[in-house]
Amino acid sequence: MDSTGHRNSLHDKIGSNYFEKICLRGVSNLNAMCGDRLWAFERAVGAFLEGFDDREERNVQTKTECEKLCLFETSFTCRSAEFDESINICRLSREDRRSQPAAFRRQPGSTVDYLENQCVRSLPDCRYNVREGTAVISMDELQFAASQGECEALCDQARGFTCRAFTYAMEEKRCYLSGDDSISLSSAPLIAKRDAVYAEKQCSISQCEDGLFTFEKVTGHFLRSAQQVGLAMAASPGVTLECGARCLEAGSDCPAFTLDYNSMKCFKLDRNTQGRGSELSAREGQSYFEKICLRGNVRGCEGRAWAFDRRPGKELRGFDDLKLPLVQSRRDCMEECLAQRRFDCRSAEYDTQTAECRLSSEDRRSRPSDFVDAPSTVEYLENQCLPSESRCNFKSVPNSYPRYLDIVLSLVSDEVDCERRCYEYSDFICRSFSYYPSGSQCFISGDDRGSAGNEALMSRPGTNYYERSCLVAGGPGPGTSPSNPQGRCAVGRAEFEKVTGYELQGQREYPLLRGHNPGLAVQCANQCKIDPRCHGFNFNYKLNECTALEGDADPTRIDIRQVPGVAYFEGVCLRGAGCGMAWTFERHVNRELRGFTNAHYITGSKTECEDRCLDERSFICRSASYSYRRQECRLSSEDRFTQPQAFEMSMDSDYLENQCIPPVGRCAYRNFQRDRQLIYTDKSLSAFSDSSCQHACDVEREFMCRSYTFLSTVGSNTNQCLLSASVAAGTEQAFKLQNGALYAEKQCGSLQPPEPVPPPGRPGSDPGSRYPSGTDQDGVLSPYPCRYTLTYEKIAGAAYGNAQREPIRTRADIGISGECLIKCGQLRHRCLAVSLENVRGGRQRCYSIERSADSDGGLLTSAPELAYFQKICLQGRICPKAWAFTRVPSYELNAPNAIEIKNMFGRRQCQDQCLQESRIVCRSATYYGRDRVCKLSPDTRRSLPQHFRRAAGDVDYMENECAQRKFLKSYLWPVRMKLEYG
Repeated sequence: MDSTGHRNSLHDKIGSNYFEKICLRGVSNLNAMCGDRLWAFERAVGAFLEGFDDREERNVQTKTECEKLCLFETSFTCRSAEFDESINICRLSREDRRSQPAAFRRQPGSTVDYLENQCVRSLPDCRYNVREGTAVISMDELQFAASQGECEALCDQARGFTCRAFTYAMEEKRCYLSGDDSISLSSAPLIAKRDAVYAEKQCSISQCEDGLFTFEKVTGHFLRSAQQVGLAMAASPGVTLECGARCLEAGSDCPAFTLDYNSMKCFKLDRNTQGRGSELSAREGQSYFEKICLRGNVRGCEGRAWAFDRRPGKELRGFDDLKLPLVQSRRDCMEECLAQRRFDCRSAEYDTQTAECRLSSEDRRSRPSDFVDAPSTVEYLENQCLPSESRCNFKSVPNSYPRYLDIVLSLVSDEVDCERRCYEYSDFICRSFSYYPSGSQCFISGDDRGSAGNEALMSRPGTNYYERSCLVAGGPGPGTSPSNPQGRCAVGRAEFEKVTGYELQGQREYPLLRGHNPGLAVQCANQCKIDPRCHGFNFNYKLNECTALEGDADPTRIDIRQVPGVAYFEGVCLRGAGCGMAWTFERHVNRELRGFTNAHYITGSKTECEDRCLDERSFICRSASYSYRRQECRLSSEDRFTQPQAFEMSMDSDYLENQCIPPVGRCAYRNFQRDRQLIYTDKSLSAFSDSSCQHACDVEREFMCRSYTFLSTVGSNTNQCLLSASVAAGTEQAFKLQNGALYAEKQCGSLQPPEPVPPPGRPGSDPGSRYPSGTDQDGVLSPYPCRYTLTYEKIAGAAYGNAQREPIRTRADIGISGECLIKCGQLRHRCLAVSLENVRGGRQRCYSIERSADSDGGLLTSAPELAYFQKICLQGRICPKAWAFTRVPSYELNAPNAIEIKNMFGRRQCQDQCLQESRIVCRSATYYGRDRVCKLSPDTRRSLPQHFRRAAGDVDYMENECAQRKFLKSYLWPVRMKLEYG
C-alpha cells in the first residue's frame, strides 16, 4: 500500500523518512536524467513555494504526472513542482526551498504537496556551516574517512543522492552522510555526539542582486572532480570571450568552465571548487574559470572577462598592507580588495584554514622574487579590475607566440599597431601578444610568464612574442606606472593636491580640456596624468575649462595668486598609501589647524609631510599643517570640519587635508539655499530629483563630495546634479544666482576628541586625560576618534532602532558574538554597534548598526530576545575579551564596601576609573549621572544579589568583564527582573 488515497495517513515523525515507489510511465531515459539517484523527488506534504510559479498545467490527474512534467520541462530547469489534488493543478518552478527559502510555506491540512526534483544539478555556490558535538538525524550512507576534509569531499562527490549534511566522528574515523538538512527536517534538534563534527551544506543559486557576475581565472589548471560538456564555439582560435559569454547565459547550469588552449575548445562544468583549491590540478595549456558574484565597488570589473587571477598554494610574502581576520570566504576577500581606498589593492591572499584575508599594494609582477610557495590552504588573488598599466615597455622573445591565446584581432597593419591594440584592449589586461603578418592578425593573451611560467610561450619560427614589462606603483625603483605614466616622479606616484580659489602663474600653459556640462575636475586630472608635458593644471569653474601647466610652483609660493572661481591642481609625487581619489590632498594656503597636534616631525618638504600623514598608523591622520619657515609637519586626527574654531590664519604655513579618510559619524545635509548655485562644480550628473542628487553625493568615490546643487529648471541637454568638494564657508564669491536651484552641504557628526595638551605646570590639568573640566558627557561617549583602546560594552535585552542596520555574514549560526564584533571592528566608523538576535531553532544572527545610542545621544528600547553591543573608547588598560563591560541601565549595586568617587564627567570616565583602580579589584561600577558620582565595588550582582536593585533613569550598573571572577561558596539563583528603557 502507498499513500495514494491515504494521504491523510502521513504524519510528521522526527528521525523517520518515508520512501514511496513511483512509476513514471513512458520515461525511457530516466537513467540519463537522474543517473544513480536513489530517489527522484523529495515530497513535503502540505507545503508550497509561494510566488515563483513559472508554468501552470491544469487537469493533471496525479502527483506522478506532475513529477513527469517537471522532469521533461525544457524551457527552464524545473527544480520543484506543486500538485494540488483538490483542483488537479500542477505548478512548475525554476526555484526551490533552498534557492528561495523565504517563499517556502508549510500549511498543514492543505491539499497541496511540494515536490523537489533531485535529478537536477546541485546549486553551485556552496559552503559548510559546522557545529561540534552533534550528529545527523538521518544517515543515508556510511563511509570511512581519515579527516573531516575527506568526509566533506565524500559528501560533495556523493552520486546516489544530494548530500546536504555530514557528521565526522574523529575517533571512529567514520563519515555519516545525509540527504537531509535543517530545511527538510524543519530545524529539528540534532543528536548529541561526543568528539563529532556536524557540517551542513548551504548552497545558493545566486541571483547576484546589486552585484556583478564575473569569473576568476586559474591559469594552467583544471578541476579534476567535475564533469564537462563541450560547447560549440563560432570563433577559433581565441574563444575566451565567447566561452565566458555562453557560460553566463547558461546561468546556474554553468558554475564554471575549462578552456583548452591547445585544441581551442571550451567545456562547461557541472560544479565548481566550492571554496577548495585542493580540487584543482595543474595541466599545461588549460585554464579554469569559476563564476563568481562580486558586490560593492565593482565598477572597474564591468566589461572585464574575468575579475581576479587565482593561484592556489602561492603567496606574496612580506608585503601585506592590511590583514583582515575572520573573513568568511574567498569572494569576501576579493570584495574587501575592491573596496580598499587607502591604497590600490593589487593582490590579496586568502587562507581557508584561518579565514584571514591579506591585502597588498604589490603583486607577483612588481615583487617576483617574493612570490613563493605557500600552504595548500592559502590562495593568491590578483586584482584584474584596476586600470591597465600604460606606457610600459615590451620585451621580445624571438620565434615564439602566446600559448594561452585569448583573442585574435584582424586587420592589423604591423607590430606597432598590434602593440597599440594590446595597450588599448579593455576586455582584459593584455599582458603579451604576437603579430602574424601573413594574416594581418594580432594574437593577444591575458597571461605572461608571470602567471604561466615558461609554459606561456610556444615555439613558432619567424614570429616574435612580446611581453609587457611595467614597474607598477610601489614596485622597486623609479619608473612608469598607471599613476606616473610620464616617469616624472623619480620616486613615488604622481598625484594631485587641490588649491581652491588660487591659480599658478608664470608657467608655460596650453588648453587641456573644455566641456559643455559643468564639472570637469576629474576628467582634467585624468587627462593631465597621461600627458607627459602636464605637471599640473588650472581649472576655471566659470568657463568650465582646464589649462595644462608645463612647470611646477615655486617652493616659496610666490607664483600662486588668489583668484575666485579657479582651482590650481598641483602635481605631487607621493610615496604614502594612496586611495585612488582624483586628488589626494586639499591644500589651503596660509592656514593651519591650531592646537590639535597628535604628532609632529621635522621634514624637508610639504610632500614629505603629506607622506607622513598617509602612512600614519597610530591614529587616523585627517589633516596636516606644514610650516615652511620651521620645516615642521604637524599631523592631526582632526580637520577644519571637526574643529572649525581651530582653523586659523598662519602666513608661513599651509593646511593639508587628507582626502583618503571619509567623514566620521552620521552625515546629514544642512544650509539649504534656494535659487543659488555653487560655482565650484567638480562633477555633474543627470538626476531626476533632489533626493537622487543627494544620493549621488553620498556614493561619490572619485573625490570627497561635500555639497551639491540640484537644478530643477534646466534643459534636457544639461546635467541637473552638480557635485562639489567645496562648501560655501571660506570660499570667495562661491555662488551665482540660478532660478530653481537648490544648494545643500553635507555635515557629519561632530567629534569630541581630547582637548589640546595644556602647557606644563597648569594647575589642575592632566595632560593625558580625556576628561577635562567642562567636557560634555555626550561628547565623551562618542567612540571615534579613539586615541586609546576601542572595545565594546554589552547591554542585554536592548535595541537601538534609530539607525540603519546591515546583516553581518558569519561562518556559523550559533556562538557568533565574537565574530560579529570583529567584523564590526573592521568596518571602523561605518559600524558603531552590533545587534545580536536569537532566532527560532537555537540559531543566531547579527547586524551592524551605523550609529549607536551613545553617538546619537539616543535611548535604548527593551527587546528581550536581543543583545546590543556598542563601541566604546577606554583610556584604561583592558583585557583581550570581546567586550569590556556589561551594562544594566537603571540599576545599581548598593554595596557596603564601595569606593565613591565624585566629579566624574560620564559613564566612560567611570569605566576607566574601574580599570585603573589599584586599591581593590574593581569588578563592577555604578555611575550616577545627575550627581556625577562613580561607585566602584569588588562585588557584582551575582556575589551580592540582595544589594542589586532598580534605580533612577540616570543610573547605570556596569560589570567589569576583565576582572578576575569572585568565586562563590554556593550556587545562587539568578535575579529575575524586567528591564525597561527610556
